[in-house]
Amino acid sequence: MEIRTKILLIFVLSLIGCSGSGMLSVKTNPSAATVKLSDESGEIREIGNTPLSVNFNEVFAGSKNIKVIIEKGNFESEKIILTRPEIKTDYNLSVDLKRDRSAESQIENLKTLEKVAKNIAEALKKIQERRFKDAEVQLLRFIEDHPSISVSYDLLGNVYYMMGDRQAARAQYLKADSINPNNFERKRIIQRLSSER
Repeated sequence: MEIRTKILLIFVLSLIGCSGSGMLSVKTNPSAATVKLSDESGEIREIGNTPLSVNFNEVFAGSKNIKVIIEKGNFESEKIILTRPEIKTDYNLSVDLKRDRSAESQIENLKTLEKVAKNIAEALKKIQERRFKDAEVQLLRFIEDHPSISVSYDLLGNVYYMMGDRQAARAQYLKADSINPNNFERKRIIQRLSSER
């Protein structure tokens, strides 16, 4: 019985001695992602870039649970919670990072805004040069591609007004007002054109 107790004690001591020992390996696709750790207190520390291998003593540093945060520009961050193992174990994390779609949509929005600004500026220039037919053609094409931008209807209304077609101008101002009803100057113009009828 005494030998059995000694063997059990040696086994328990060896488990305690190995408790939590091991390595954390992190690989990502694409590589060169930043790896951070957040402990139970919420403190965040950076431990390197992928691919990397780190000893558990550095990973857990007195904590039982740890959150692994993997970040890379233009990609969604990944968060993985790990618990310090009781026996010698290695954690091998392999993560495929997903593209951050919000960054791509922001780029698309900027391209659209740039296109809008360019078209509006060109139309304004044509109006100032009194090239009303050219401005009308450009604005109609632009409205076909971007029907929800109120300023293009306002400008087309201005073109028709300057060409003497008050009814067509009023119709364009009303379209602009249905998209963006908070323009008081436009409302005043619509009232004046409506009273001329």
